[in-house]
Amino acid sequence: MRYSSSDLSNLANVTKKTLRHYEKMDILITSIIDNNGYWYYKAEDLDNLQLIKNLQTMSLTLKEIKANLDNDCKLLREQLPEKLNYIDEQMIQLELAKRMIKKINSCSELSIFDAIKVSFDEEHLLRYKENLPENQYNLVLDMMNKPQSFDDHNAIIEIIKSTKPLIKKKKSILLQEKVKEITMIFKKYNLTDNTIELLIESFLKSNLEGPLSLRVLNVKEVVYLLNMFSKEIN
Repeated sequence: MRYSSSDLSNLANVTKKTLRHYEKMDILITSIIDNNGYWYYKAEDLDNLQLIKNLQTMSLTLKEIKANLDNDCKLLREQLPEKLNYIDEQMIQLELAKRMIKKINSCSELSIFDAIKVSFDEEHLLRYKENLPENQYNLVLDMMNKPQSFDDHNAIIEIIKSTKPLIKKKKSILLQEKVKEITMIFKKYNLTDNTIELLIESFLKSNLEGPLSLRVLNVKEVVYLLNMFSKEIN
């Protein structure tokens, strides 16, 4: 069975221009060219096109897709951790964008600029209430109201700041020590590992919600550190 470029583009929901682009990049080569110069594709080309689209969904670039197709996708497993980190970064960015838009919509009485500056503390508390058992939520509230919580907050910020060069150099062992330091600060309030993980995630992501000049870590660094916490706690 053979497909014209129109048939293939309709079946795969892509444009003929996209097929030509794939052709130029040697990603999807036309299988048959008849005497009249018409281009046709085989059934296996449709399968290859589906594979290309699946790889694109996994955030691979066309250059990376070509390299994988040239090597029977042997490179793919090595690329998966990097792609997972990339997707985590995008999800954080989109989550932040969604929350900012919702906050602006809910603050109709404020100017756009003032609404953007509004604190996200209420949303954090709501998330804690929705995701924590009642006793743990109450412990979190109690922790936040204790006088020493301010000092603990500053201590955590300083520890997070100190992770920046370690993340850059991927000093895993030293980072694990930093992770333990932060975890122990929360542990003294009788919080469970699940609660600590949620608090740390909120703490690190809230860092991204402030002005650029005040951000301790960037998105990539936050994702890296979150993965370290996940490994340590779980």
